[in-house]
Amino acid sequence: MDPLTITACGAAVAAGAAFLAERRRRRAGTAEAAMAEAVLSNTGALVVVLDPQGRIQRFNAACERLTGWSSAEARGRRFWELMIPEDQRGRVHSLVGQLCAGMFPSQYDTECLARDGRRFWVAWSNTCALDGAGRVAAVIGTGMEISMRHRVELGIRESEERFRALFEQAPTAIVIAREGRLVLANRRLLELFGWSHPNQVRGLPELDLYPPDLRAEIGSYLEGARTGTWGMIEYESTGMRIDGGVFPLEAVVGPVRFEDGVGWISFITDVTERRRAEAAVIAGEREALVGRMAGRVAHEVNNPLEAIKVFIQPLRRRVVDRPEVDEGLQIIDEQVDRIARLLRGLLGFVRQRDIQRRQVSLDAAVATVIELFRPRFDKQEKRLDVRLAGDLGHGSIDPDGLQQVLINLLENALAAIPPGAGEVRVEVAYDDGWLGIRIEDNGPGLGADPERLFRPFFTTKPEGSGLGLPTARRICEDHGGWLRGGGRPGGGARFDLRLRVEAEASPASTADLPGGEVLV
Repeated sequence: MDPLTITACGAAVAAGAAFLAERRRRRAGTAEAAMAEAVLSNTGALVVVLDPQGRIQRFNAACERLTGWSSAEARGRRFWELMIPEDQRGRVHSLVGQLCAGMFPSQYDTECLARDGRRFWVAWSNTCALDGAGRVAAVIGTGMEISMRHRVELGIRESEERFRALFEQAPTAIVIAREGRLVLANRRLLELFGWSHPNQVRGLPELDLYPPDLRAEIGSYLEGARTGTWGMIEYESTGMRIDGGVFPLEAVVGPVRFEDGVGWISFITDVTERRRAEAAVIAGEREALVGRMAGRVAHEVNNPLEAIKVFIQPLRRRVVDRPEVDEGLQIIDEQVDRIARLLRGLLGFVRQRDIQRRQVSLDAAVATVIELFRPRFDKQEKRLDVRLAGDLGHGSIDPDGLQQVLINLLENALAAIPPGAGEVRVEVAYDDGWLGIRIEDNGPGLGADPERLFRPFFTTKPEGSGLGLPTARRICEDHGGWLRGGGRPGGGARFDLRLRVEAEASPASTADLPGGEVLV
C-alpha cells in the first residue's frame, strides 16, 4: 500500500482506539457513579450536599427516613431552614458560610428538626468540593444521629453539676486525695483551714492538714482507707490551719477509685462548738451536783454556827479582864459572821428564788443603790459617775433582784479601782421594754477569759465566795435578759446587762447607751 493509504489506516485505527477508550471510560464512570449512588442510598449515615448558598442539592435515603422529608421536597431548600430549630439557625448559617470561605473540613454537633417537629441530635463532619477554578462548588455534610449519646452526656453533665453543687455547698469539709496529695477540696474545707482559693490546695500533701506529731498516725488511717483494708473509717484528731492554729475534728475516710488507681475521700467536721457544749453540759452537771452538796452542807453547818454564836457573847462577858482572850473570841465571832454570810449566799444560789415582779419607779430602784454607794466612794477618794438617759419611768421588775445585781457589780468595781485615780461610770437607759445598764471601771480588767468569772465558786478575791456574779447573771436571765462582762476600751472592766421590763414604761428618752444626763 502506498504511504497515503497507510497513514489513513493508522488514523482510523487511532480513532477507533480512542473511541473504544472513551467508551470504556464512560462505562467505568457510569459504573462508579452507580456505585456511589448505591452507597449514598443505602448507607446509614446522613449525607447532605449543599450549594454555596446553602440550598440542598442531594438528600440521601437516611436523611429521608430520619427527617420525614423526601429528597424531592428537600431539594432547593436552605438546609438550616428545613432541618435546624429556629433558635440555632444563625449558628448553622454561620458555619456553612465558614465552609464556603475555605474553612474546611469541620465538625460540629447540632440539634435538628424532623418534619413532625421531633428533635434529634446529629454529629456532622463537613468538607467542600471545588470546581476547576478552585472555588467551592458544593458543601458535603455527613452525619450520625447521636440523640442517645447526647442524652447520656447530658445526664452525665447534670449529674456532675449536681455533685458539684452538693460538694461545694456541703456544710462538712470534703477533700479528695490521690497518692497522698489533694486533688479536690470544697469551699467549707478552704474556710476551715484558712485557704482562699482551690488552687492553693491542689497538690498539697493531705497530711499537711494535721499537726506534725499526728501525721504518722493519720497516714496509717488514710492508707488503710485507700487500700480498703479497713473500709470506711472514722477517727477523732486535731486539724492544723495554715496559720498554725489547731482545732478538734472528726473525720470519716473511704476509698475513691480513679481510672488508673485508688485514692480516698475525707469528710472532716470541726467539733469545736460541740466539744465546748459537751464541756458546758458536764460542767453544769458538776456544778449542779456541787451546788446540791453545798446546800446540804450549808444547811447542816448553819445549826452549829448558830450555837457558837449564842455562846460567844456570854464567854466574852466573862473574860473582860483578860483582853488577849476577848480578842481571840472577837476574831471567832467575826469569822462566824463571815461563814454565816457565805452560807446565806450559797443557800440563795442553790434555792434559786423566783423573781417577784411589781410596778416600781425604775429611776428610784437604781438611785437607791447609787446613794448607798456614794459615801463609800467618797470616803475612799474614788469617783462614781452616773448617767441616766432621761426619765426612765415605771415598769414591772423585781427591784430586789435588780438592786442585788447592781450591788454586786458596784462592790466588785469599788474593790478593783485604786484610790485617787479610780473611777466607775454607770450608764442607764430604757428602750422599747428593756432596761439597759453599763458599768465600767478603770481597774485592771477581767483578763483574757471573762466568762470564768460567771462559773460558780470561781473567785479572784481572797474572801470571795465565787457566787456573786453567777447569781447576778441568773437574776438577769430570770428577767428574760442577760449579763455579760468584757474589757473596756483603753483598759479596765465593762459589764453590760439587760432586763426585760414587762409593763410599758414611759421614758422621756429612749437614747441607747452610752449618753444621757449626768444625774449625780
